[in-house]
Amino acid sequence: MFNLNLISKKFFKLIIPLLLLTFIIALPILFFSSYIHEIGHIEEAKNFGINMKIRNINFMPDIKNLGEWGHAAAVPLSNEDCEKYNSLTIENKKEINLAGVRMELLIFGLLFSISLGFLIYYGKRISSQNPFLFSLWVAITLLFIVIIIFSFSGNILENNPQNDARVLWLNCTAIFWGE
Repeated sequence: MFNLNLISKKFFKLIIPLLLLTFIIALPILFFSSYIHEIGHIEEAKNFGINMKIRNINFMPDIKNLGEWGHAAAVPLSNEDCEKYNSLTIENKKEINLAGVRMELLIFGLLFSISLGFLIYYGKRISSQNPFLFSLWVAITLLFIVIIIFSFSGNILENNPQNDARVLWLNCTAIFWGE
């Protein structure tokens, strides 16, 4: 009735390249997401007279710390900027801390909307002409959803003392000031 061998060959010819391409696309999007997030902190801090910079984006973590892949940090440029941050009210600190999440959600929400609109408008035509391209576009759209969910949950809901909603004091002596 069904040729299982033929179905599995077609399945793997479609899925394996799709997974590889998604992985290749996911890494730059992860780094872009971290960059956008930290830029949100930096821009909001400027409104309070605090100069910040992105300390690093972790492109190659140790094998033990794969969860740090793409992780970045916006830090004050000087001890004076750090002290300014620590002297802000809790509401102002939260504004700076949550600005990264807002920026990330704005950018990826917009990208998700465009991607979803593209799928709705062109989806039927593309799926019949090029199922691989359609599958790749669905994977990218789903990736945007995953980034939005992880950004929100990891920075707002997660019970982690280092997430954006909970960092209300900086240890000025522990921040690396050099380039």
